[in-house]
Amino acid sequence: MRTLVLALCFSLVPASALACEASDGGTRSFDLHVSPRAGIFCFYTLTLYEGAICEVGREIASSTEGCAGMHRLAVTDEGTFVSIAAPRASHRDWAIVRVFRIGEGARSVSVTLDDLRATSPLHGVIRVSFDQGAIAFRDREAQARVTLAELAGRL
Repeated sequence: MRTLVLALCFSLVPASALACEASDGGTRSFDLHVSPRAGIFCFYTLTLYEGAICEVGREIASSTEGCAGMHRLAVTDEGTFVSIAAPRASHRDWAIVRVFRIGEGARSVSVTLDDLRATSPLHGVIRVSFDQGAIAFRDREAQARVTLAELAGRL
């Protein structure tokens, strides 16, 4: 019985960390670890670094974030994070991308398909993924791309 309880507890804990991820230009990087304060809820400690490697002593900012959307995350060279909250969406008014900064001057904005209507005239179920410094939005017949820098400009 004790083994079953332990197995259940470990299955509820999210993956421990993303490896160090660098921005496209290599001026910033970040890592993501399960917060020791997580308890029952899912929280990550997100740390932003100066440079392409997550080097101790080069931390710029750190923040505790909820797990929603933290598995699909990228950082721009300026230190703005872009998170895909949903890999697919069909409701145009649901938040599918979150753009945020941590540390001093922390800000956050959610982006919906309606917000992207001018650059993304797609219909039906839209699939969302990262694609070489941009986010690709695809339906069955077409594709639109929005650069991470363009999304960061929404803050």
